[in-house]
Amino acid sequence: MSRKLGDLAALVVGVAFLAATAGLGAGCAGPTGADVRADLGAGRTAGTALADVPFVSPEAGAEDRGAAALAAVLTHAGRTAGREDLERELVRPGVGGSFPFDVALAVSRRNLHPWARRGLALDDLRAWVEAGRPPVVLLEGPPADRGRRVFAVVTGFDDGRGLVLLHDGAEAHAPHDRDAFLERWERNGRFALVAVPPEAPLPSGFALLSARDRASLGYLAERAGDLAAAHAHYEAAAALDPRFRTNLGRLLLLVGRHSEAENELRGALAVAPHDVRARNHLAVLLLEQAAGLGPGPARDAKVAEAISHAEAAVRFAPAELLPICRDTLERALAARDVAP
Repeated sequence: MSRKLGDLAALVVGVAFLAATAGLGAGCAGPTGADVRADLGAGRTAGTALADVPFVSPEAGAEDRGAAALAAVLTHAGRTAGREDLERELVRPGVGGSFPFDVALAVSRRNLHPWARRGLALDDLRAWVEAGRPPVVLLEGPPADRGRRVFAVVTGFDDGRGLVLLHDGAEAHAPHDRDAFLERWERNGRFALVAVPPEAPLPSGFALLSARDRASLGYLAERAGDLAAAHAHYEAAAALDPRFRTNLGRLLLLVGRHSEAENELRGALAVAPHDVRARNHLAVLLLEQAAGLGPGPARDAKVAEAISHAEAAVRFAPAELLPICRDTLERALAARDVAP
């Protein structure tokens, strides 16, 4: 995640909404947002829309109106987020705005996964809206303010009229011409950020959720105590990239499913022999298995293998993991020296 978000940090942006008099272009005339949503609900036009995304009005003259966009998205995701607090959190003094990296960090601080990408397609935004998650997009300002970058929240699509619905800072669910939206989105790299709760439904068959995304969601679900959701995310991550079998193996070890945990951890080591976490978790698992055995060759073999994995973990461990790995090695050596 950090590498992808680091790429985004090169974009120093004034995170501002469009002012009330600054429309996105030709599509602003015509039906109101309420009209479009009524027609979508009645099936009079094709498309999809989210009805429950709160509209947070930016404060006129504020340096960073994008805090209002993020406040709306975070509130929709079930997190308390005031616009003024977000302004203090996001605005960089002397820059006049925020880095996209800062916005992503604000999302992650609230136990949400910040799914952030550039180079997206309109269908990618639609997939998130259909899954109930409103994307925040980065757009170029109107012709009178051409050099400015602005954030808006995508809340729906009217395919029949060729409109995109946005919380644009002036109006909730404001209808904007799709082509004008695409032009201004293209000029800012077609960037979007989605604040994803670990328990939320994900877009069905969405190819842009990476193994790292699913592992991050699994970690957040685990922290929240939702082990079933964590297992589902870790399992999906492992299917996408076998190096992430470590996460699944650790969770299975935590809930006492030792044989499954061993299979996952050995599978992770088969593709990443220097995976410190997998080595350490496997050593812990082997010690737990050995503790359930009486004296004899079977117990001795498990303890010996645990020592081998623990020694390797200590050898390759970064500084932040070294104390944990040393503790596991000490336990393994003690198990060898003290008969049950």
